Amino acid sequence: GPNSIGPLLEKWAGRYLETDHTEGMWRYSVTSKHPEDDSIVQHTRIQVQNTPIGGTNGLTTVLIEVGLMLEEEEDPDLAAPGLPPFHRLLPQRFIWDIVSMGGWTRKGIPLHEGSKKVEFDDVEEWWEDICNEAEQVPQVIVGSALAGDLPVVSPDTVSAILSGFAKVYHASSIATMEKMNEVMGKMKAPKGSVRILLSNPSINPKQPLYIGERLRGPVVLIEGEQVQRPFEVDVFLRLAKRSLVDDIVPEYWEDIVLMPVETAAESFLKQREKERL
Repeated sequence: GPNSIGPLLEKWAGRYLETDHTEGMWRYSVTSKHPEDDSIVQHTRIQVQNTPIGGTNGLTTVLIEVGLMLEEEEDPDLAAPGLPPFHRLLPQRFIWDIVSMGGWTRKGIPLHEGSKKVEFDDVEEWWEDICNEAEQVPQVIVGSALAGDLPVVSPDTVSAILSGFAKVYHASSIATMEKMNEVMGKMKAPKGSVRILLSNPSINPKQPLYIGERLRGPVVLIEGEQVQRPFEVDVFLRLAKRSLVDDIVPEYWEDIVLMPVETAAESFLKQREKERL
């Protein structure tokens, strides 16, 4: 329920957490320095709404907004050209903590804690389900390693980093992985790879495959230096960017003022102005 989220956020943000509670609505905000760059400020806002349903505890809905800006920005009109690079956005631990509570859905699709193991007898049904779910929530299939019977990467690590953005699966055995690839056909995850479904593959047959150099992590230019970015973070950034243009607000929130109309950057600048006064 909504009362369980506050303690998780307090543990995550500590003294930086600001709260505002009205009937059926909890708002939390955190403004903090970026852990890897002191010139960047991260502004996080979490809104929790509880809608009573009959005699139950009701329906709890969570909306999360994370924004980055440069600390020295003083004029909102000049903020856009000086925005921090998108790759500075990092996975947020509190999202994994919330999802781990259990019972959450995204766009009506149940989320699960950690990577879900696919059993041999369930492969056909599993594949049909995730193809349909991929239209709403990305699906990640971790293939087996080039040698041995272990997954090519840690499925639970991938699941933790992508928590709230995607559902992650791995095979219960080598035999199960072979059957999964047989059923998946052209969408299979060969040994040493990770397959991602961003939509139903029967509608869009072009789906990302991380293998070889791509799985080891792309080399990106950061502040003039070549840095190898972990593939999990690369996928996180890819999915996070999709959420910027995705219509993810549930229908029953359409007539409700969610976050304040002002952007996260504008809100932060107003707070800075109050502090100076």
